[in-house]
Amino acid sequence: GCNAQTATEIYTMGGSNAAGTGTIVAQTDVEEYNVGSAVQSAHKSDLETAVTYIFNHGYNTTYAYVMGGTTLSALKTEIQQYEMGTGSAVNSPANLEFGVWGNAGGTNSTYCYSYTGSGTTGASRTNYIQTYEMEVDTTASQTGDTDPARYGMGGSSQSTTTIVGYGGDAA
Repeated sequence: GCNAQTATEIYTMGGSNAAGTGTIVAQTDVEEYNVGSAVQSAHKSDLETAVTYIFNHGYNTTYAYVMGGTTLSALKTEIQQYEMGTGSAVNSPANLEFGVWGNAGGTNSTYCYSYTGSGTTGASRTNYIQTYEMEVDTTASQTGDTDPARYGMGGSSQSTTTIVGYGGDAA
């Protein structure tokens, strides 16, 4: 699943759970963990659509975003928005221009980014960099390309000006 954080909380959204069965099941859970706590994370809300294989980190001081993902049978374009720290229902105010899963990404106070990912429910590779202006509720647009195209990103890190994706399948 993807995650977001404040100075005191970390949020995880979506993801998968094989529950010891070996069968992957996409999840709707939005969980909150208090940094430094020995207490287990708390369930806060549910995504509108259960998705997995999403590794983007889209958030600002108010909202956390899930960008795309897969239900394992369908590729999703929805951008799902959760108001951090609340039990409020998750909504889908906008879409990605291209649905992807296995995508990484980053954020700043205005935009969140989804880059690369698979463009089919199988394992295809894309080179999309899609940009969403948070709280504006318009479709994310492709604003650049990566070289090489890949999916299944290992994750991402960022500074104030640069987002770095690593890992993934580029073969």
